[in-house]
Amino acid sequence: MRILTIDDDMINNLIMRENIKQIDKNIYVIEKMSLIDGVLYLKSCKNKADFPEFIFCDLNLPPYTAKDFIRIFNKYFYPLHAYTRIYIISAAVDNKPERSMGEYPFLKGVLNKLEFDDRLREILSTEEVQSENN
Repeated sequence: MRILTIDDDMINNLIMRENIKQIDKNIYVIEKMSLIDGVLYLKSCKNKADFPEFIFCDLNLPPYTAKDFIRIFNKYFYPLHAYTRIYIISAAVDNKPERSMGEYPFLKGVLNKLEFDDRLREILSTEEVQSENN
């Protein structure tokens, strides 16, 4: 499994990587610190096997936002990689970012950074169940 994290805070990327690795050391984690670097990474994936199954993207990536990333993903990547699931990671306490994102089949939710650790195991175990059923 491959997971891409996009967060302009190096510490948050480190925390996400370590939490993912605690669940499964075999998960390949790619860390990018800007929306542009994240998009360039996705563009560089030549094979479907190189493309991440999950993307955890920070809500605010100045000068861009996760909304920009969602629009780019929808236009350029979703048609070929419909299996990828995206979660927006936010420091916001409410769910306003989730309501403003619109409906995209690949956008699975907005997670508060404080609940990321608690929800990660559930998210990844749901993926394993879905993979076993396919």
